[in-house]
Formats: sequence, structure tokens, C-alpha cells
Amino acid sequence: MLSIGFWLLFVSTLVSQEIQLAQAICRTCSGSGPKTGSIIMTEFINWKYYTLGSVVSNINGSLYTHIQYGYIKPSSGLCQISDVWSDTQVSFSSVKLGSDSGDPYKGHINQLRRLKLVYPHLKTIMSLGGYDHSVNLSLIASDSTARARLATSCVSFMQTYGFDGININWEFPTGGGKSGNTASASDKDNFNLLLASFRTALPQSASLSASVIFSSSNMNTRYTLSGMAPYVDWINIRGLSFWGGWSSVIGHSANINPPDSQSPHQRSVSADLSTVSALGIPPCKILLSIPSYGFGWILPSTPNSLTFPSLYAVGTAASSMTGSDIGQYIDTEIYGSFTTQNGWATLWDSTAKASMLYQSSSKKVVTYDSVDAALLKVQYIADHGFGGINIEDFHGDEHYNMLSTAIYKQSQKVTPCASRTTTKKLTTKKPTTKKSATKNPTTKKATTKKPATKKPTTKKVTTKKAISNKATTNKATAKKTTTNKATTKKTTTKKSATKKATTMKPATKKSTIKKSATKKATTKKATTKKATTKK
Repeated sequence: MLSIGFWLLFVSTLVSQEIQLAQAICRTCSGSGPKTGSIIMTEFINWKYYTLGSVVSNINGSLYTHIQYGYIKPSSGLCQISDVWSDTQVSFSSVKLGSDSGDPYKGHINQLRRLKLVYPHLKTIMSLGGYDHSVNLSLIASDSTARARLATSCVSFMQTYGFDGININWEFPTGGGKSGNTASASDKDNFNLLLASFRTALPQSASLSASVIFSSSNMNTRYTLSGMAPYVDWINIRGLSFWGGWSSVIGHSANINPPDSQSPHQRSVSADLSTVSALGIPPCKILLSIPSYGFGWILPSTPNSLTFPSLYAVGTAASSMTGSDIGQYIDTEIYGSFTTQNGWATLWDSTAKASMLYQSSSKKVVTYDSVDAALLKVQYIADHGFGGINIEDFHGDEHYNMLSTAIYKQSQKVTPCASRTTTKKLTTKKPTTKKSATKNPTTKKATTKKPATKKPTTKKVTTKKAISNKATTNKATAKKTTTNKATTKKTTTKKSATKKATTMKPATKKSTIKKSATKKATTKKATTKKATTKK
């Protein structure tokens, strides 16, 4: 007769294997689009049509799984267009997407609809709020009738304009953000009630997500993330703008690991994601937003060395050519102008795992996410079973596609489709509850519990294919049922991120080939005060 210990080990092993398999199901791969089980998303912001000349037809849809569109505003308690001209009126006769002359509405929202005709795997998501349009969210979220009214209105808006899901980017619950925003200490709980109202109003095929940004000092006062998880398909953790031009002290803006102990701040991507994971939020529901921009400072004198802590100095925020925040540079500038030919040196902080640029003639330092830093983040996400990456935003990467291309290729390597098609039903098995093996070890219950049912081999993939084929109708039909399945799972293997650090040198090499594209971006001065870091 086999011992109780044997059966416990047997069941534990099966459960562990099941967790590893289920962990892989963050996204169902389709016949077209990126061959990866991770979400690769970016954001198109409507007002950057004016400041940067950005257009939807510049999006290479083959590099992404999702495109988020911002921003839709809550006005008079309803979901409404925030920029009539950019959203639904400006006409395009794009060679890539075709003429819109006969379409019922125009603008960039219609361009997104046409983009999905070219890339049927794409899902488009309308983002509600943002820095400029979160003013009344506190009042709406505090009242059950107002919550239901807004949710119903937004679902109607989503269906009218062909979106596949809704993201709520409330900037910010309990205070902060744009001057004049309403706020209350109860916002953190009311946010979850608002999400619950949206979840109830949305069809099952539509996705629901939330974008959050926090520091260690305000996370628990701003959000109740564990209470948010049951209602959403994913949470965008905005792991960016840790440090910026608003401060005179230089620091990394999106470092992976905590920096040198002498740094005046210790925030990091790994710390933020670990904090969220510790709340019990399923890994597949965690997305990391990374910046397509950097911040620059001018040092008062030449530093003793081009390493930290010597570079943790007091500096003046550098003027930006196109960024909308003080000292901000978008990647189009970085890859187009901040090159070795122009006297820029690429630096790598091996402690923080973060990139910098330095130009001795101007004494300027720029912190940003290089391609190498982005690759390490993709690996980190794969190692921990997280849902994917959101590039915030498209406009910084628009003319070179450096980040998006690197993330696309690396995601296919570390989270390939093959690992995502093993099963779709594993999380419903929850066989950890079958601890009866410990109660009745002599009845051989354990052998009947796991009777080679191996749901992963039942080829559920065929149902997944049907989901992707539906995309041609511009409606996601069963899209996010897969997102919610791969929950509570934790990958602990393959900590290979550090091996890249030693090779991470000139991220700027590739930039010299497209000077003309840079000029295009840099001539379009940012005319608004809108903060890119405050979406």
C-alpha cells in the first residue's frame, strides 16, 4: 500500500505541472498577427495628430495584438467623443487603408476600423479618461445609478464605433491629476464598483481593463487592486516616469531593478510587479506599460565618471523638441538624433538594468528604455508568466518601430504560440481541492482523480481558431475568456534576464539610417501642455 506522503507528492506534482501549463494561456494565438501567447499593445492618442502629425495608417498592425485609442471622455455622465475632428471627421485617402469617402464616419476611429480589415487579428480598445478627461469620474463612480448609466453608454459607444473592449484610465483616484478634478477618499473602492458596472454591461466577448500608476507611498490609498482583478481581463501597470524633468536630481525613468543605494529614489519595474503579484492577482492579468520616451537633464559640470552614483547629480531639465512633458524626448528623437555620430555615448547601468545616453559637449544625460532594456522586460514578463507589454505610446516609436519590432521578435521566442495552445480548460480543473487523497489514501482516490484526462491534449485549439477568424467582422467574439483562465499561476523558471545585460551596448546604432523620418517628427512642435506621462 502506498503511503500518504507518496500520494501527496503525486498530487502536488500534477498540480504543479497544471499550473505551468495554464500559466501559458494569457492570449489565444490566431492565424495572423504575432505568433506569441503574450499581448503586445500600443496606444494611439488622438491629439497627437496635431502635435506630431501621427496617423493610424502608420501603425504596422502585424507587430501588435491590441491597439488602445485615447481618449473617450465621460461628459454629462455619458461616453462621448473628446476631439470631434480627430476622432470622427478628418478624412483620409490612405494608400494603406483605402479611401474613407463612402464611410459612415471618418477620423482616426474609422481608420482603426479599416486597420482591422487589413490586420484581422487586431483588437481595438477605447480608453476612457486619461489626464484631460478624468475630471468627473469620482462623482460618477460614487453613485450606483451614474455608474450604470455611464457603463451602458460606453458599451453603446464601443459597439457603434467597432471597438473590441474598454479600458478605464482614471487619473487619478483619491486626488492628483489635472487641476479641477473631483476626488474622494472612497475613490479607491468606488473604482472597483465602476469596473463591476462595466463588466455587467459589457458582452462577454468584449474585454475590460484598467490602467494604474502608483508609488509605494500611494498604492494602497489610490487603488484596491486585488478587488479590481475579478472584473478585468488585465491591469496595465504603468512602470514608467519614476523620475523625470520635474525633478532637478537625475534618475532612471523606467529601470527594471532598484538602482544604486545612493539613488534618491528606489522605484523599479520589478518592485512594482512584485507588489502587485503579492496581492494574489493572476499573472496573466498583469500587463506592463513601458515608455517610448525618455527624460533629459543638463549637468552643471562634467561628471567624474559616466556611472552611478556619479551621475546622480543636480541638473537642469533639458528642453524637448517634441515631448509634451518638461525634459521629455520621444524615441523618434533619440534614435534619429542622439547617435554616436552626433557625439552621444550609450551607457548601461548594470545594477538598475537601465539605459542612458550622454553627450559630453552639451553635458546632457538622457534616461530611456533602449531596445536592450525592452528585451529584458519581455524576458522578465515571460519568466513570471505575466500577460504582456503595452508600449506607451505608439507615437514615440512611430517612425523607427525600434521597440515594437524588438518586442515582437523576442515575444515570439520566449512566449511562442506552441506553449499557448496546450489547453484552455486547465484552470477549471482546480484539482488542488482534491486533497481527498490525504483523507482516504487507501481508497486510491488519487488515481481516479487524475485519470489521464489531460485536457491539454483535447485540441481545444480548434475553438480558438474560430475566435481569431471572427476578427474580420471587427467584433471580438470570445476574446477574453482566455485571459481569465490563466490565473493564479506563477512561473519561476528561466531567470535569464541578466545575461543580456553584459551585451547591452549601442542601442543607437540603428538610428542613423532614417534622418528624414526624424525631421518629420521634430518639426512638429508640441503645442499642448498634455503630459505624455500622465495618460
